[in-house]
Amino acid sequence: MKKKVIGVIGAIGAGKSTVAKRLEELGAKLIDGDAVGHTVLREPEIKSRIVDRFGEDVVGTNGEIDRKRLGGIVFSDKASLDALEAIMHPRMKRIFAEEIADAQNDPSVKLIVFDAAILLEADWGGLMDEIVYVDADRRLREERVKVRGWSPAELARREQAQWLAEKKKTLADHVIVNDVWEARRWEVDALFRRWTATEDSGRAGSVSDRSSSPASKFDLERSAPVAYASGSPERTFVSPAADALEREAEVPRPNASRTTSGRRQIDRRRKG
Repeated sequence: MKKKVIGVIGAIGAGKSTVAKRLEELGAKLIDGDAVGHTVLREPEIKSRIVDRFGEDVVGTNGEIDRKRLGGIVFSDKASLDALEAIMHPRMKRIFAEEIADAQNDPSVKLIVFDAAILLEADWGGLMDEIVYVDADRRLREERVKVRGWSPAELARREQAQWLAEKKKTLADHVIVNDVWEARRWEVDALFRRWTATEDSGRAGSVSDRSSSPASKFDLERSAPVAYASGSPERTFVSPAADALEREAEVPRPNASRTTSGRRQIDRRRKG
């Protein structure tokens, strides 16, 4: 039986990696978008192309690409970001496809989980069967990112790298409000059981049902609006390649969480 591919996205500092790692503990194969980006940066051919485009200054003393230096260039210049994406994205996508295929063929894998902060912005949503958005109160997120050395202003700057939170929540099947993890970890466990059940009961239409429509990939049929905390300001450009330049530190698990589930009503066309 084909395993479901679940995308985990969320607000910065909300704890999306906590959710993804819990699913991994339960038997999912976890594909880490940032880790793949780091691997690609170390590949000789990719390194050579990056140095040709951005110069020797982006190479650190260890001979590897200095992510902080490169990030300082691409986060402030759209043309540079486009150039980095053109170098990295095709290779990253091939690796994702290979890892998904390997997981589909591995009988020990029960579910495939894709952890990538800007999965939707990078147009990888079509690879997913369902998407989970992890959220948390802004003040709590500001506290959590302090362990990364980030100020509230830095958090706001990085949020501009992503779509508005409300847009992502609308596109998500499930919204988990991870203010207190332990109280609602059971909700993640319940989702895992549903996704791995042999009988797909209770789901309103399969991916293939949704993808039969000729409409665009994210053709929203918006239901009544749901009240959520305000989203982040919108940035002019996004990039999974740039996102890989600085890996997010693991967010410490809080002690409990509130969870909200929602239904995304979108049309995703499968990509080959």
